[in-house]
Amino acid sequence: MEMAQQPPLSDWCGKIELVEGIITHMSPSGYPHFGYQRRIFIKLHDIFRDGLDGYIVGQELTVHMIQPKQSVRLPDVCIFCDPGNIEGIIKSNALLLAIEVADTSLREDLGPKRLSYARAGVPHYWVMDINAEVTHVMSDPHKGDYRSQAVVPFKSLLAVPGAARRIRIG
Repeated sequence: MEMAQQPPLSDWCGKIELVEGIITHMSPSGYPHFGYQRRIFIKLHDIFRDGLDGYIVGQELTVHMIQPKQSVRLPDVCIFCDPGNIEGIIKSNALLLAIEVADTSLREDLGPKRLSYARAGVPHYWVMDINAEVTHVMSDPHKGDYRSQAVVPFKSLLAVPGAARRIRIG
């Protein structure tokens, strides 16, 4: 974490993640990535604004992955449990849902990131494919992957984990 605050890493205009001890540069996000990330954040924030059942919505939070070791992810949007005593970096076992917005990163988001979140036991993982206008909805992590996987068009309703609500992406 200290290295990320020093050159040359601090000079990188994109995000970085630590994946099994290796620093990985991510492409800088532009628009429309930002627009979709903001849209899903606002919709989820409106649902959890009053701390519904202790959940909070975050955007690009640093998440220390419990598994695989030496990994840090920055989901575009996430819902996490706030037991009232989180200090510093959130651990992956506090996540209820991690969301990645994919315009150029679909292969990474559906491949290594999916497996990383599943190995860490994150109950729900969504990848918003903004080019195909679908959301890959995954849940029930088991043996390093998600048992339940579906593809939902943006115009369809999605059940929001942790709330008796549905949202539409598009």
